[in-house]
Amino acid sequence: LYLTGPLSVEWGGSVLTERDLPSRQARVLLAFLVRERARPVSRDALAELLWPERVPPSWETSLKALVSKLRPFTTGLTPRGSSPPVIHGQHGCYQLELPRDAWVDVEAARAAVDEAEGALRRGSPPAAWGSFNVAVTVARRGFLPGEGGAWVEDQRRDLERLRVRA
Repeated sequence: LYLTGPLSVEWGGSVLTERDLPSRQARVLLAFLVRERARPVSRDALAELLWPERVPPSWETSLKALVSKLRPFTTGLTPRGSSPPVIHGQHGCYQLELPRDAWVDVEAARAAVDEAEGALRRGSPPAAWGSFNVAVTVARRGFLPGEGGAWVEDQRRDLERLRVRA
């Protein structure tokens, strides 16, 4: 899953891009669910994410519709014999479950910096070079270009700190 640069998901030989998503809100929602997948997220928190200025009166219906439109995007990527990404909805929360071997660019960049710093501590700058390059390349792509909001800006600041660290 690429959350930096143009959002895209590669899975089982298929590539889906942000153009395949039903809306810009779906793009932000998918990225948020990917980043926050370790925990269930309340519908209220998602409403604040998607409608930061003013939550519309029918936000619950709109949120359900948006999640419903995302589900085919995630399950349509599943190759035979593997478990699909699933959006669970229960107790007023949503949570994205990805396969254990899922790769997310932002997380890979953070791991690459940790690897590189470990190589430097071991006195091996040449071994650190490739990992630092991975982190810098991902961080320079920018998080969800064209989107705004407090959460997106927080993600961008985190990526910039990661880039500087690298």
